[in-house]
Amino acid sequence: MTMAGHSDDEIDHLLAGCHSALTRDLDLPDFVFEKDIKKIKVLVAGIPHADTGFSSLGKVDDWVGEKVFDELRVDIEESNPGVVMSGKPSIFSSIHAMKSSKVTKCLVLFMMKNNKAVDEALAVGKLCLRGSNRAFRI
Repeated sequence: MTMAGHSDDEIDHLLAGCHSALTRDLDLPDFVFEKDIKKIKVLVAGIPHADTGFSSLGKVDDWVGEKVFDELRVDIEESNPGVVMSGKPSIFSSIHAMKSSKVTKCLVLFMMKNNKAVDEALAVGKLCLRGSNRAFRI
């Protein structure tokens, strides 16, 4: 549901009634309205498998569990003030291919909220991740 074609005053006037109807008539007691936040996907290049940032990874085999992606999310948010992740990062390759070719770096796709911090990083074309500035793009 979108209310993009309406003014703030129109929406504020209607929200209380909508919320009451949704919680009562549809039995949705935990329903809340949230502001629509634009999200973008960015691809970060040259992320090493070795430990060079906040995380503690050392080899390709470490990239198979959830822990690596949680650590990448924390690393990118702590290294880039104002950048907020809005989804789980995903590796842009297969573990088998990386192991067989003995690569030491990979590409990772991140979903993040499009805000001022991300816009500023995009203008420069770099995000800090795993201890260094990394090239990235939408």
